[in-house]
Amino acid sequence: MPLEKRFEPESTQPFSTSSPSENKQLKTAKSKSPTKSSESESEPEIATSPTQASKKESKKTELKLITAEEKAKPDSNENFLNALFILPFNQRRVIIFRHAERMDRVFPAWIRQSNSNGSYRPYNSNQPSKLPKRQNGLSAYDSDPPITEIGKIVAELSGKSLKKNHTKISAIYSSPAFRCIETAQIIAKESGASDLKIKVENGLFDWCSFYEIPPTFITTSELIDAGYSISKNYRSFVSKETLYKEWDSETKYDYYRRSHDIIHKPVILTSTIGTVIIIGHATTIDSTSRALLELSKSIPPTHILDRLADRYPYCTSVLLEQSNQNGQWRIGKSLLPITFLNQTTKYDKQFLLRK
Repeated sequence: MPLEKRFEPESTQPFSTSSPSENKQLKTAKSKSPTKSSESESEPEIATSPTQASKKESKKTELKLITAEEKAKPDSNENFLNALFILPFNQRRVIIFRHAERMDRVFPAWIRQSNSNGSYRPYNSNQPSKLPKRQNGLSAYDSDPPITEIGKIVAELSGKSLKKNHTKISAIYSSPAFRCIETAQIIAKESGASDLKIKVENGLFDWCSFYEIPPTFITTSELIDAGYSISKNYRSFVSKETLYKEWDSETKYDYYRRSHDIIHKPVILTSTIGTVIIIGHATTIDSTSRALLELSKSIPPTHILDRLADRYPYCTSVLLEQSNQNGQWRIGKSLLPITFLNQTTKYDKQFLLRK
């Protein structure tokens, strides 16, 4: 079953907008002030009435407010936009993505047709030019496929959308499925968070009953050898052994419980302030979003789960934010959808919020 995830609090200091000439004037004013202050220090204190004191205090407050307001003035449109997207000190957000277009859905026989004496040779421009080397060769991709070139483009647009919104990402979590890790890497790069290591969480994988046999997931060493930015220190909450052990027996209720447990883990959402990116599957979006929103445990019937991808298309995303007042999660302003002929990344909000 699917899932996924984080940032340092931004400075709350107002933007400095003083020009060089203004700074010069301030320095001149400061150089004059010592004489005045030394004179006032030699004068005896004069008792003031409560009214006079309050007037003085009011005047001081007014001056402070004006100073703060002046400092907060944006000196450019860029700073103004940055100010709009600064999160409150203790604000948390999570954006849950579905992976990009998967290869085997577009080319069901791609492994056989692209196999040239054991080597991968693409036969369509929508197929990746090369693939990471894996222990079992091309056959390893049979249960753990990559994304298409079109999928990469849509993932790039998703990452750029995050960058345009000045989204400061604190952590990125991904399902162990290669298509999710690929999507995570692209989104991280295009959003300006390429310095972050992707944390692979096995508990974010899809509902096991969708698969006849457990996938052979790509290993951390294979990913790093292929140039992927993967955290070697992150310890997955759910081990692969546990996932495989429960493969044949996991019910849809077990899956939604797994998703609920993962999304509420302190290591994912409560240890870091900022925006956490999670890359998973269609089921990931439905199960984890509803868990955070504390909606009723309305788990769709199996025939609806089979078509859940129609509700949450490739690269769709749901943005959730936590209230500073009561700590509850709510749906935030979504990223602009990406739409092209017969395709969109817009999700079915009515279905997500079903009773």
